Amino acid sequence: METYIAFLRGINVSGKNLIKMTDLKQMFEDMKFKKVSTYIQSGNVTFDTKETDVITLGRKIEKGLHKALGYELSVFVRTKSSLKEIIEQAPFKEYEREKCYVAFFDEPSKKALPEFPYYNEKAGVLIFEWHDTHAFCISRQTAKGDWGFPNPMIEKEMGISATTRNWNTVMKMGSS
Repeated sequence: METYIAFLRGINVSGKNLIKMTDLKQMFEDMKFKKVSTYIQSGNVTFDTKETDVITLGRKIEKGLHKALGYELSVFVRTKSSLKEIIEQAPFKEYEREKCYVAFFDEPSKKALPEFPYYNEKAGVLIFEWHDTHAFCISRQTAKGDWGFPNPMIEKEMGISATTRNWNTVMKMGSS
């Protein structure tokens, strides 16, 4: 059996799509996944299954959650070993004092990719590495004084659905 991590997009954000982690754990167990555990309130779930295709797993989880919750959620699934590979890249050394993120997506962008590193000053986001299923990003303070967040910018500019986690969460999920 393989260990997987599911990253749910847009739960427990600004009072919307509220899910208790104990309920979420039960939903995954009801879908027949084994060794289910959650990490923090933003929808990070580890589980074991014999299934092998991450896209198929993601759609199965989306369907199960839709049935249980009554609304749609995007789910991005990675093997624990692929998450460890991302961590081993350790791309953030020169950005240690900044807010570091990994954005996950299930398909390559259909839009032409800009040159990287790519900085969107208005959004306060620097994308310094882009791969087919993830990107490494830095959040910076905008002219308004708030901090950028990669997810909305990536979805708008690259035309793909994504979910974003801070580097500490990614490291925790890859080592748990």
